[in-house]
Amino acid sequence: MSKILLGVLAGAAILATATSAVADRIVGGPDDNRLVGTNRGDMMSGGKGEDVMLGRGGRDRIRGNLGFDELFGGKRADKIAGGNGLDDLYGQAGRDRLTGGPRQDDLFGGPGRDRLFGGRDADTLRGGPGNDYLRAGPRKHSTLYGGKGDDNFSVTGWLTVKGGPGRETFKASRLKTASQSAFYGGAGHDKLDLKRFKGFFVGYMDDGQRDVIKCGPGLEGIDIDRHDVVLYIKACSALS
Repeated sequence: MSKILLGVLAGAAILATATSAVADRIVGGPDDNRLVGTNRGDMMSGGKGEDVMLGRGGRDRIRGNLGFDELFGGKRADKIAGGNGLDDLYGQAGRDRLTGGPRQDDLFGGPGRDRLFGGRDADTLRGGPGNDYLRAGPRKHSTLYGGKGDDNFSVTGWLTVKGGPGRETFKASRLKTASQSAFYGGAGHDKLDLKRFKGFFVGYMDDGQRDVIKCGPGLEGIDIDRHDVVLYIKACSALS
C-alpha cells in the first residue's frame, strides 16, 4: 500500500512515496530547484523556476515546466520531455526517449540507443555515441546532428541534417505540404531515401564514401561522387 508524505527535498515537494513497485513523484516548487531521483522509477516535474532534474537508478519520467530546465536521464531507459521553457534534455546510459516541448529545446543523446523527437518549435537534436533515432518536429526549421553511432533521421518538416562518422540513414516521411531540407553526409556509408519527399532538397554526398541515394518527386540538388549509387535516377532533378 502506498502512503502520502509531505515534505521538502532540495526545494521540491514530495507528493507521494510508495512501495518499491510504485514510482515516487517529485515536483519542483516555485523557486529554482535541483531534483534528484531515487533508485526506483520516479516521476519528476519542474516548477516555475529554472530547475535541474537528475534521474538515477530507475526508469524515470522527467518533464520540464515553465522555466529554463536541464533534464538528465539516469542509468535505465528514461522518458524525458521538455516543458514550456527553453530546455536542455540529456540522455544518459539507458535507451532514453527525449521529446522537445512547445519552445526551442536542445536534445542530446547519451551512450545508449536513444530516440529523440523534436517539438513544435525549432529544436536542435544531437545523437550520442549510440545508434540513435532522430525525428524533427513538423513545423519550424530544426537542426539534427549525427553522433558517433549509426543514426537514423526521419524528416517531417523543414530541417538541416549533418551526418556523423557512422552509417547514417536519412528517410523522408510522407508530407502533406512541401518543405525544404538539407543533408550533409558524414564520413560513413550513408543512405538517403527521398521517395516520399516532395519539397526542395539539397544534399552533399561527395565525401569519398559509397552512399546510396533514392530520388523522389521533389526538386533535388545533390552533390555526389563516383563511389555513390543512385536509384530511381529518372526522378532525380539535379545531380552533380
